[in-house]
Amino acid sequence: QTKLSLQNCGIQVMRNKTFTALVHVDLLYLNYNNFTRPVHRNPFKFFSVGVLEMKRSNIQWITKGFFRVRVDSRLDLSGNNITVLQAESFKGLEGVRVLVLSGCNIAELRGQPFSILPDLQRLYLDHNLLTNYN
Repeated sequence: QTKLSLQNCGIQVMRNKTFTALVHVDLLYLNYNNFTRPVHRNPFKFFSVGVLEMKRSNIQWITKGFFRVRVDSRLDLSGNNITVLQAESFKGLEGVRVLVLSGCNIAELRGQPFSILPDLQRLYLDHNLLTNYN
């Protein structure tokens, strides 16, 4: 099992195709970083990962195409400050079966951001600020 842990490294920016040379990693941990700057599009382009964790990393928004990655199992974004999810926030994300968005201060879902995730089996939205979900 291939594991790459870049937890608590103070990473602020991930540039386009940052992880593409790796092709596949079973476990990628990017927890406890500081992604407060806008994330460049497609840092994961042409990359696949079994489990991707980006917990408590100061992510404030997810731009269209950011997750152009195959996640074979779980994507965990819990504990960030993602207040709004757009209809296409997860466009390009493939294969994810478990999506964890617990404690992200999500107050608004615009459109249907989860409808483009055909493999999604479990969605965790607990401890958010949602008042209305259409």
